Amino acid sequence: MATVTSKANGDWADATTWDSDPAIPANGDSVVIAHLVNMDYDNITAAIGLAALTINSGKQLYWTPGTLGTLHMDGNLTNNATLGLSLGNSGNQITLGAAGAPWMARIFFDGNFGVTGTGTNESGSVARARVMDYAASSADARHLILTNGMADLQAGDQIVVSQASVSDYGTIHTVTAYNSGTKEITVGVDWGRAITAGDMVILLTRAIRIEGTNSAALIVNGASTPETYGGVEWYTGNTNAELYTNRSYRTLHDCSFYNFRSRVASNSEQVAFTDCVAYYCGSMVSGLRAATLTRVYVIGAASGHQLVANGFGTTVIDSEVRNLSAGLLNRSGGCVVSDCVAKDSANSLDVTYSKALVSIRNTFVNCTTGGSLTNDLNQSIGDRLINCVLGAGVENNGYNNRDTSPPWALTISDKHDGGSGRKSFSLGGILTTQAVVVPDSRTQAYQIVLESATYYGFCDWDFTIDAGESLTFDVWLRQNEAALDNEPQWQLIDPANDPLVDSTKSPLASYAPDLDADTWYAGTLTYANPSATERLPVKLRLIGRDATATIYGEFDEPVRFQAAYDYGFSR
Repeated sequence: MATVTSKANGDWADATTWDSDPAIPANGDSVVIAHLVNMDYDNITAAIGLAALTINSGKQLYWTPGTLGTLHMDGNLTNNATLGLSLGNSGNQITLGAAGAPWMARIFFDGNFGVTGTGTNESGSVARARVMDYAASSADARHLILTNGMADLQAGDQIVVSQASVSDYGTIHTVTAYNSGTKEITVGVDWGRAITAGDMVILLTRAIRIEGTNSAALIVNGASTPETYGGVEWYTGNTNAELYTNRSYRTLHDCSFYNFRSRVASNSEQVAFTDCVAYYCGSMVSGLRAATLTRVYVIGAASGHQLVANGFGTTVIDSEVRNLSAGLLNRSGGCVVSDCVAKDSANSLDVTYSKALVSIRNTFVNCTTGGSLTNDLNQSIGDRLINCVLGAGVENNGYNNRDTSPPWALTISDKHDGGSGRKSFSLGGILTTQAVVVPDSRTQAYQIVLESATYYGFCDWDFTIDAGESLTFDVWLRQNEAALDNEPQWQLIDPANDPLVDSTKSPLASYAPDLDADTWYAGTLTYANPSATERLPVKLRLIGRDATATIYGEFDEPVRFQAAYDYGFSR
């Protein structure tokens, strides 16, 4: 077939746009966009199946909103222009199609092809009213009642319902009818199981669909320059597929992802996903730095693993995962996860499969686990869980099998007073809050059940000392045996000179009396910041080592003092 090049700005369906005039590009042609060309597919009677399509620098192929059709590619779509491929945008959005035919703009790659080149792309379609809901009940084998309702749900939309276990992850169902008043969905094929209240329902269908039968990557173009994709349904049939890799500064909102069994995005930074859903994907993101995922909902698969793998400094907000073999994080560090839910997953919050790839120092705030799960966390270290509600799984499976340096402890709560208190895992034992063995006038104390003659059981609390300020703690200490391998202490630690990391370093201050069994001892820890200009971070640490003993400790909030005035307080 021929190579057809545009000769003027104009519509695709207008023969005067092309050097093939009086004909327009035909099946099998290779097309070169050398002008500004509008894709007005409604005006084209023959299907378009192109061997290749190239957009030259400074030019554009613009899919006109309201246009219905499929661009069939038997080769790559090579874009070398800034915003050279424009499938609508935020100011001129593509609208959802009619009932039974929801997709308005489709690009179909028949083979291992995708969008390549040095340019950038954009898309914009009208956002779906709601991309995730929960089942309130199931009327019968083909009906489901939603909790909140999806106002624009219609026949032809595709949905997935989460299942009750990792191995049973559900299938895609096509909606045949929806009653917005009763919030009842009807599908054409039986669910195949009983729907239960609380099952998560995600909506895959968007007005724009970009798919490939065997595409290893659908977006492989461009340098790390900003791109925005809104309202796209992405699909590939390649078992090792991903949307893109090594492409930073991407923004994706109101998108859905299906069958990216490797991962959606990898080895990039400053990527943002908002109001997105994914199904049957290996990972949502892998190897991303400083990424943000907000309201991202994932239903996994037998090959599915986790929401974030190998992430560093990633932020996850108000998101939920179901039926994943790992859960929210795997082999990640310095991530912040807040207001998230992980259910029916083998390891809900954080998991590490390899000692060489360590998940460390992540923070989870207001997160919930539950359902049919195995572990809340698996071999996780250095994480902090604040105000989290954990499900029925093992809280931190294999916490004492991690030979790591430095030996960070995982903390399952950061609450000193009231509530469920704090729980912390370290290689040498587990700290909990209890109200039975307490000092006089106290209502609670911490205990560490020590489990190792080799590793320390410990827990840290973080504080800062202002410039020129001194900090004083009232502390209490107790042990249940007369002699321990290493008797308990309260310590103040400079994190930059931690004795657990470097044995040649010493605490800033310590309280380490000779203890008799089953007797409380009271003392103080004081340290003055020698700097007149810099704040000093410190850790208050309760620590001990023994194969079988139990140690106890309690402390008051610190009293702070500067030469000019005392503004301390005590609890």
